[in-house]
Order: sequence, then C-alpha cells, then structure tokens
Amino acid sequence: MAKRKKSISFKLLKYFVFFIILLTVVQTAFELNLRYYSEVNSYEETIESIEDIYTSKLAKILSDKNIEKLAYEVKVISNLSGNPYLSIYDTNSKAILTSLNSSFCSSSYLTKELMLEYDNKIYGSLGIGICFTTLNDKIKSIILSTLFYELIKLLILSSIIILAINYLIVERIVKIASFTKDLNSLNLKSPLIIKDSNDEISDLVQSINDMRLSLLRHIEVLKNKEDIIKSMNERLEDEVTNRTSLLQVSNLELENTIHKLQQTQNMLVQNEKMASLGSLVAGISHEINTPIGLSVTGVSYIKELLDELQKNYSDNNMTEEEFKEYLDKSESIVKSIMISLNKAANLVRSFKQISVDQSSEIKREFNVYTYIEEIIISLQSNLKHK
Repeated sequence: MAKRKKSISFKLLKYFVFFIILLTVVQTAFELNLRYYSEVNSYEETIESIEDIYTSKLAKILSDKNIEKLAYEVKVISNLSGNPYLSIYDTNSKAILTSLNSSFCSSSYLTKELMLEYDNKIYGSLGIGICFTTLNDKIKSIILSTLFYELIKLLILSSIIILAINYLIVERIVKIASFTKDLNSLNLKSPLIIKDSNDEISDLVQSINDMRLSLLRHIEVLKNKEDIIKSMNERLEDEVTNRTSLLQVSNLELENTIHKLQQTQNMLVQNEKMASLGSLVAGISHEINTPIGLSVTGVSYIKELLDELQKNYSDNNMTEEEFKEYLDKSESIVKSIMISLNKAANLVRSFKQISVDQSSEIKREFNVYTYIEEIIISLQSNLKHK
C-alpha cells in the first residue's frame, strides 16, 4: 500500500501555526509578566500612600476614640487600588476594627504593619494586606482574551496563507508534476505553459522546457546512431556467417593435422624409448658380464679343489691341514662368488625398475637415494667410457 503524501501547504501551515503559537506564548508571557509586576508595584504604592496620608489621620481619630469615623476612613481606604484589607489594633495588640476583605483572600497577599502615632504618642497599629486574588483573576482574564484573540487571528491568517500557497505554489507545482509525469517521447514537442508566472516557478518551467528540448535533440541523435548501428550489425552478421564457414573448414583441416602430429609424436617417443632401452640393455649386459664371469671362474676353481679333495679322500691321503686349507679357500671363493652374484642381481633389478619407469607412466612411491643409486648403477658402463 502506497504511503499517503502530505500536501506542501499542510506542511507550511504546520510550521506557520507552530511559529505563531510559540510567538504568541512568548509575547503573552512577557506581557503578563510586565502586567503582574506593574500591578504589584501599584499595590506597594497603595501601601506607601496609606502610610504617608492615612496613618497620622487614623491615629488622631483613634486618639479621639471616634469609632464611627474610624470605620468610615477604613472603608475609604479599602476602596483604594488593590482593595486592601485593614486591621486596627490598640497598644495591647487587641483588634479594634477589621475590614470585611480580610476574610475573602484565598491566595497569596502583600502585608505590612504600621504604627499609629500622633503627637509623638503611639495609639495602636495598622495592619495592611492586599490580596492577589483580584490580580490573578485579571491575569486569567487577560490570558483567555489573548488566546481567543490570537486563535481568531491564527485562523484568519492560516486561511489566507493556505489560499495564497494553493494559488501561488501548489496548483502550479501540481500542474508541473502532471506534465513531467505524462512526459514521453511522443509528447516532447508540447511545451509546458503556466500563465501569470514571473517568479521562481517560471524559472522552473523554463528549465523543464529546456530539458524537454535537450531530450528531443538527444533522442534524434540516438535514433540516427541506432540506424547506423543496425546497418553495421547486419553487415557484421553476414561477415561473421562467412568467416564462420571458413573457420569450420580450417578447424577440420587443423584437427586432421593435429591428429597426424600426435600419431607421429607418439611414434617418435616410442622409438626414442626403445633406442634408450637398447642402449641401456647393452650397458647392463656389459656390466653383468664381469660379475657373472668372475662367478663362473670361482665355481670352476671350487670344482677343481673339490676333485682334488675327493681324490685325496679316496686314497686316504688327505691330512687335516689340507682339509682345513680347502675349507678356507672354498670360503674365500664363495664370498667372492656371492659378491659378484649380488652385484649382477642389483644390476638386473635396477635395469628392470628403470625399464618399467620408462615404459609406464604409473605413479609410485620411491626412495630418492635408492633410485639415484640404481640409475648410477645402470649408467655405470656409459660413465666409464666417458
């Protein structure tokens, strides 16, 4: 669900109302503060005027003990600014006369006690109090009237501002938004026109029209480029088709050539392996011939010693020393034959493993030292000649 948009006039009105209310509150608070302290100052002036004008007069009346006249003066004083209430006491602090206002004060008040002196003699005291209830009522009345007046003024100003904003800004912005929303390649030639506009809105309208003309020029350029690209693509497609057919023929020829080269390479590798193996066999045969020849010579010599031993044994002509000598010679020759045969066996085993490694590509684990030693043994005949 799309989020509901707030009107710009509503936003401006909200800020305006907030500003007016804030300004009204500050202004009213300032005026009430001045009014309050002005009233308080007038109350203090009333007390001072009572002290300057009426204290000596009340003291004289009190000295004459004329209670009726005293009550009359108290009534006159009670009608002064702030409607002060009065209490007159004798020298024993006993109340002689009290104004009626003293029993109706339910808020804070301003008080002062004055001595009633006449002809340098004190006849009593005067208690003065001014209640702030009337002042508070005045302040409340001022607040209510001010708020009512400001509310009426705010409603009138808000209505005027909303109408002005709607006429000068919102309606024209809505028209601009509608124009830009419906703008496409088909209606770019229709300009945006807003009457009675010679302000920032007119600058915006002019910018939109400039943008519209710029888009028209860009679209024409893009169309021309699109036509050129389309024709180039058609030519490229034809050229690609022709070259593709040529490449297919070339690929077939290349595959046949590669296949023949691979066959030739395999034959050359096989011939090279066989040639290396033949050379290796010749060298190994030469190396094996020596230990085998020594072994044959040793065996022949042992046979001669054995024939001689049998003859001496048949003739009972063999001594212990001759038999012991025969055993020593036989042991020496057997050791020599064993060494020659082990050497021949090592050569055969090395040749066998190397020939397998040259003819096969199977991976195997091997000891590097032993493998190098086998290679050296198999190449020993070649190394001797070099």
